[in-house]
Amino acid sequence: MVYKRFMVSYLIILMIPTLISGYVYRNGLRVIERDATETRLFMLRQMRDMVDRSLREIDETRLRLLHDPMTNLMQQLDAPMSGTGDIYRFWEYNRVVSKQTLTGNSIKSRVFVFFNRSGAVFSHNTTNFGYDFVYDNVLSYQGLSRDEWMTSFFQDDYGRKYLKAENMVIDGEEASCITYLYSLPSEHAASRSGVIAFFIDNNRIKELLGEANLNGQGWVSLRDGKGDLVTGISQGEYSPVPLSIGDEEREGYYYDDSERERFIILYARSQYNDWSYAIGLPYSSIIGELRGYRRNAILIFAVTAFLGMAVSAFLAYVNGKPLHETAKMVIDSLPLGKYREEASRDEVDILCGGVKDLIEDNEDLKERLDSQIRTLKNTVIDQILKGEIHSTEKIGLLLDHLGISHRGRLYQVASLRINRYDQIMNREILSELDHVRLFIEEILERNERRVCGLTHYTSQNEIALLFLFTPENYSLPFVRDILKDLGERIGQRYNAHPYAGIGTVTGELLQISQSYGEARFALGRVNRSREHILSYDSLDVDSTAYYYPQEVESKLINLTKAGSLREVKRVLSEVYRQNFHDISEDRGMKKLLLLDMWATVMKIDDEMGFSEIPRNYPRAFSDEISESRFFNRICDAYSRLCGKIESEKKSHNRELKEAVQGYIDENFIDPMLCVALISSRFHLSESYFSQFFKEQLGETFGSYLENLRIKRACELIREGELIDNIAQGVGYKSPHSFRRAFKRVKGMSPSSFRDILERSAR
Repeated sequence: MVYKRFMVSYLIILMIPTLISGYVYRNGLRVIERDATETRLFMLRQMRDMVDRSLREIDETRLRLLHDPMTNLMQQLDAPMSGTGDIYRFWEYNRVVSKQTLTGNSIKSRVFVFFNRSGAVFSHNTTNFGYDFVYDNVLSYQGLSRDEWMTSFFQDDYGRKYLKAENMVIDGEEASCITYLYSLPSEHAASRSGVIAFFIDNNRIKELLGEANLNGQGWVSLRDGKGDLVTGISQGEYSPVPLSIGDEEREGYYYDDSERERFIILYARSQYNDWSYAIGLPYSSIIGELRGYRRNAILIFAVTAFLGMAVSAFLAYVNGKPLHETAKMVIDSLPLGKYREEASRDEVDILCGGVKDLIEDNEDLKERLDSQIRTLKNTVIDQILKGEIHSTEKIGLLLDHLGISHRGRLYQVASLRINRYDQIMNREILSELDHVRLFIEEILERNERRVCGLTHYTSQNEIALLFLFTPENYSLPFVRDILKDLGERIGQRYNAHPYAGIGTVTGELLQISQSYGEARFALGRVNRSREHILSYDSLDVDSTAYYYPQEVESKLINLTKAGSLREVKRVLSEVYRQNFHDISEDRGMKKLLLLDMWATVMKIDDEMGFSEIPRNYPRAFSDEISESRFFNRICDAYSRLCGKIESEKKSHNRELKEAVQGYIDENFIDPMLCVALISSRFHLSESYFSQFFKEQLGETFGSYLENLRIKRACELIREGELIDNIAQGVGYKSPHSFRRAFKRVKGMSPSSFRDILERSAR
């Protein structure tokens, strides 16, 4: 197959000069056609203009005779009697006609005037009486009887007309003339009283037509307005044919294939009358100049084609051999003989497939490493903040692995809460939170003093900021300025109002978790202050007010409505720690706190319409119920509410699962089917959809879709479909990607699977 590919490539290269030669030949043919048509059209115009000038002079003569008073008088006179005065009038009119002799015309013409009443016939030098005498002695047509002549001249209904060129005898001389007749007095008169006849020398017109340079082949014709042939010449075996031109076309050319060979017909219409002049040339006579060139070109092409094919075959073998050997090496070196089943196919496809696999595996590995680095970074920072790592060396190694410079630095943690996002998560909120985090990271990176700041989500609307300072540029006001600037920018862009708590600064890695705890404690006291930013150092930790701010209550309500029992217990534990360990033991304040928390439980129960919680308040701080037992009852109430909500969520999830699974089963053959498409259809975020699909069906979306497609492919293989057709029929964009997927699922190629089926069928 490599040999064939190279061979085809070389042959295509070989065809390029051939195509160029054909293009040059075709352009040369067009140039010759254009020159031939333009030259002959110019000749036609010259002929037309010359004949038009002669016809115009003839018409001027006709008009002079028509408007001469003697012409009108002659129409009323009878044949003159000997000795009468009318003889003088006839003699005078003979002088009028003699003066009209067209001696200056480039085309020789003669004029005759016939009067019916007197039978007189006037010409340039004679006057005769009696049409019979004139026909026998003065004017007669060869092959045309007297009666036919009389009919043509005096009986047809016309105003003026042309008779085609005929051989005739005029004044005893043989001639070939075109007859131009004009009836007297005119075409609008009641009766015809005579005829003015002009006899135009046809031989002179043929001389003009002969200047068309036919080169021994073709014809030239002159036709009247009705398309009838007036005169023409022919050379070779050709004769004039009727013209196919529109009424509005003045000049041009067209090709005519009606005869035994192709003709090019050039035409020009008279600007004076409705006559048409045309030249007909065999197409072969025009391209005769190219025949020698064409013969040479064919000979050269035949020789070069033979030599080129021989050279192409040699080069294809020489260049294809290394690729063939490389493909064989790739096939033999791959594990389990990958692509071995396709060794008989094109070696280039095998090499491309192997290289493509390497690229895809490399990209996949890179994506996995990037994902693991991001996950590792979040995990490490989370463990450092929570104090789960107890070795300074281990923390340092992990930060070095993440590329974070930490040696000789001071560490301080700030906890940032964005109240706008303390509601149930959905796709829009998750996406906007990601944007907020990226926005914060961008601001920290662009800080003029180049402070290193690491961000980490500690809850749905809280972000921990770990600052790493050099000792010379640290100051608490500077940290406040950074947080204030963050708050203003977040408020301007996202219309959110962040609050911040700042822990104490430390130079020990193990004390970062303590700074984080202090930052959260300060954040919990923000609502009791008019400021949006509080540092732990500025707080009075011995305050007797209990810790249960409105945002904590809102968080408990939202987490409970979301059914997140684990998160609810974490918030309750933090409230318990803040109030029962970190402040003085004031039973009155604790009682108010517990009653306030119980009221929150009742509020959630009422809003959800569950009636799961008894409406009677338990007795607080009695001998039977201690503070811890009352708190445990609150925790139990939250557990019951979360369990109820989780049960309803499972029912909803079951319906969503069935809808998603049904949609995939119906559209799995669509090559565009992907996580983005399905998550958009069901109004879910891509990350939530992937997590939901894995939880509900026990496998990833990609694995489920691939198994579904391969299952259908196996059915089509059993039915005898072609492998390439099956690839498109089950949703793969290329046969190569289908074969790779089939190998992953079945452990063998589609062709091997087909062979197994055929052997088992025997």
